[in-house]
Amino acid sequence: MTDNREHPIEGKVKFIQHNLPGLEAGEYQFTVSQRVSQEQQHYANQYHFTVQAPRFSLDPNDIQAVYPPDQTQGEYTDTLAHVVFTKQTLPWLRRPSLAEPQVAFPDQQHDMDVPTWLAVLIFDEDDEIAYRQQGFSASPSAGRLRDLFFKRPPGQGAQGYSYFYAATGLDAGSDATQLERYLDYGQHADDPCNYLDIPLELFWRVAPSLDDLKMMAHVRNVQITRKATVNGVPASRNDLSKVPGTSNFAIVTGCRLPQTAKRCIAHLVSLEALEPFLPIDPATSDDASQVRWPDSVSLPPEPAFPIARDGFMRLAVLTSWSFTSTGTGKRFEQLLLELNPKQASSVDGVGNFALGLPVAAAQAGEPEATRQARNALEMGYTALGHHTRDAGNTVSWYRGPLTPYRVMSNTVPPTWTSADAASGYDPDTGMFDISYAAAWQVGQLLALQDKHFAVMLYNWRRNNLRDVAAQMETAMLQQSLHEIQQQVRHDTLVQPMLRSFLPASEAQLAAVSLGQARVERAGTQRDVLADPELLLAVKAPTLEVPPEIYGWLARLKLLDGVPFNYLVADERMLPPESIRFFYLDENWVQSLLDGALSIGRAVTGNNAAPTVVHDVAVKASVDRRATGQASVSRREALGLQAAVQKQQMDVISGFLLRSDVVQGWPGLEVNAYTPDGKAMDIVRFERLAPGVLLCLFELDGQPLGSVDIHEPAEGLHFGVTDSQPKAINLRYNFTNAAHTAGDQVPDVFQPVPWRDAQQARQLRLYRLSRNLHGPQYADYIQGIYSGFDHLPSSEFALQMVKGVGLVSFNVSPGSPA
Repeated sequence: MTDNREHPIEGKVKFIQHNLPGLEAGEYQFTVSQRVSQEQQHYANQYHFTVQAPRFSLDPNDIQAVYPPDQTQGEYTDTLAHVVFTKQTLPWLRRPSLAEPQVAFPDQQHDMDVPTWLAVLIFDEDDEIAYRQQGFSASPSAGRLRDLFFKRPPGQGAQGYSYFYAATGLDAGSDATQLERYLDYGQHADDPCNYLDIPLELFWRVAPSLDDLKMMAHVRNVQITRKATVNGVPASRNDLSKVPGTSNFAIVTGCRLPQTAKRCIAHLVSLEALEPFLPIDPATSDDASQVRWPDSVSLPPEPAFPIARDGFMRLAVLTSWSFTSTGTGKRFEQLLLELNPKQASSVDGVGNFALGLPVAAAQAGEPEATRQARNALEMGYTALGHHTRDAGNTVSWYRGPLTPYRVMSNTVPPTWTSADAASGYDPDTGMFDISYAAAWQVGQLLALQDKHFAVMLYNWRRNNLRDVAAQMETAMLQQSLHEIQQQVRHDTLVQPMLRSFLPASEAQLAAVSLGQARVERAGTQRDVLADPELLLAVKAPTLEVPPEIYGWLARLKLLDGVPFNYLVADERMLPPESIRFFYLDENWVQSLLDGALSIGRAVTGNNAAPTVVHDVAVKASVDRRATGQASVSRREALGLQAAVQKQQMDVISGFLLRSDVVQGWPGLEVNAYTPDGKAMDIVRFERLAPGVLLCLFELDGQPLGSVDIHEPAEGLHFGVTDSQPKAINLRYNFTNAAHTAGDQVPDVFQPVPWRDAQQARQLRLYRLSRNLHGPQYADYIQGIYSGFDHLPSSEFALQMVKGVGLVSFNVSPGSPA
């Protein structure tokens, strides 16, 4: 059953004012000079280099998430759209101002807010209707960088403005060489870009002021230990912080609320160097009439030019998405609460979320074959077409490694000689069970696919057997020497002459008959190569498993690389908008690993073959090392401190989630608990596809009891209350005995100042930050540097965030169903 609980989750979120790059994007000259005392001439050299940064397009990997999620409907009316970046310096790689902004206060201990060059602008159908005569469309257009140039005044039509307003005599038809003087190194006039033409009147209504841009970006340091990875790489990619297990994400937000029941299109746009065109807001009072629009642009030493108010602003669009605010419901929780069960329980009405095909209720007097089929389906099996090696066609049972109940482990032999040997047969039904055969086969295919691993495995086994043979030869030579010594010892003619060359100790001349030694020598050689225990007794140093081998097997042990249709053989087991809980069948996994280790092994079916004996001998060591590495592989990927490797992971359980919530909230977090409430370790949490998550848990052989799925900390959205007038519910920014930083202050609200008082959609963020810094809130907001007359962006972000959504799935103690 599900339980929607809205309460603070465990963990910390640290709000950081900004993370400025060492150098802004641009071209630089580096001069090195040297003065020699005996020389009048100075020795100098100059070096030129360029710092590149995104300008008119973004790498999709730089964006972690957008909010509201693309193509969704939900309660977004009182929230601000935002973008989460994996590159924490990205919002400050460029600047919207013409002059370089001041970074530090005179005390050099406190940073000033630095405006971001990025902004999130949203439009809806009402905007398109209002400016239809001016040709406005909220959808971006595809073009080239040369399309960002306009002559002034224009040859015809409305005057266009963009980032290159200083290039007065150039337009899209100008020569590329002239245009590229205004572009960065490596950019070309015909490079593609997306852009949006916004009538200036609308632009001034929705665009932030330069001071607003100071409040619209910040950095969040969040824990990533409960987040999914993609191909083993943490969600943050290259911005792991210095604190183990955490990462920094940059956030850029908008300043306009969406309308209810209107489809909105959000755009992340560049405002680089557009300060002269931005609205001017002194923010000295809540009176919206203080905000004015610029009427001219000054370009020293050139004379100022007037802004044509019937013109338009062309902005580069870095990413776009759409959403609709329904005004009701909570999208994240709603999606999870509406996940489809496998089937509803006929007893208490609680849904069954165990992995498997739906099973029809038993009918009185049903045939035995029907009962057996139902039992198989309840055990997670599905019937699949089976094309046999002799070109026959039949139907066989198959069950993947994810089962609806716990399977007893160690019930398969140490090795299989082939995939066919792993097949089971039920004479009562005449059907094969090819589950372990398929596991063995796919393990072998995956190993063959990785040429490096296959060659390394083959060489390791060959070298081990060679070393064993070499040690046996050494033993044989030693035995032969003993025999010769015994012969000489009893030869009265030769013995006196060789006495000084023979060992003095009589213990080395054991009285063993020559015939008996030869028999033992031959028998020992045969026994060692046919008995795993004797092979281990030789103690060849190379029997130790190389890290490359057990590391590869550790990933395979956690099903990394196993095709998804082997995990879920029938789509009906995991339909759209569903979650399924399971146990991991260790026997299936052992068959998978044995198939991978079969590369170069004898396939004659003889268990006494040296290659087979070798694999049986090293099986325990391989399992132990692979299990140990699998238990810490996720911690290593997340940059956490090394932990003690586990020798066993006998009970692994988890869930598969297929839902729009996976794609809409890519950083969603998970906490799992045993039935008695102990937090479980996540051994694998992977996004297998844009809409599919796989999560595996383990803790000292205990089963899964419950799972909490909640919104990501870096994606906590900005918003206002749904009351009238809309306001901000203050939060404490310090911790004491009575409360914790981040707790909301009961019944303390700050009304929101609007730029458009009637529509109440466009927030004056900088003015709101100044209001929150007022002395009337000193009991709740403390520790701000006296040089500030407003809350810095990090403190402002703390006041603006809304609560996190969380849904809990409780699993019955005996089964994850």
